[in-house]
Amino acid sequence: QDERQAAADKFATTYSAALDKLDADLHAKIEGFEGQRLDCFLLCRIRERCLLDAGFKDIFQAVKVQENATALKHLPTVLQELDGQGTAEARWELALRGVFAGNIFDMGSADSAELFDQSGAASAFAATR
Repeated sequence: QDERQAAADKFATTYSAALDKLDADLHAKIEGFEGQRLDCFLLCRIRERCLLDAGFKDIFQAVKVQENATALKHLPTVLQELDGQGTAEARWELALRGVFAGNIFDMGSADSAELFDQSGAASAFAATR
């Protein structure tokens, strides 16, 4: 437990320092991320680097395993729906809509999460698509 707390403290210190540096100067150089535009993606990459440096390999591993298991249950239905499309163009469009819907869920969209809670995974995915 002490080791985990030390790692958490290390992460908090290094990530807070990076954020404080950017708060003071939006053009500040963050080691390993020089010359990159400040945006949400960069902040996520800096956070990931700080987590790795503190010894956290994949803090979302348990969630990924659970979500993959849920998604795999619905895969046969999604594949049947794709196969049922009349043209290659319709299959591609539906497949791309699925990719975008998956990305919305991955990014933690509040509306998608609420839809998921209300109707379950398959309905939420279909509605988001």
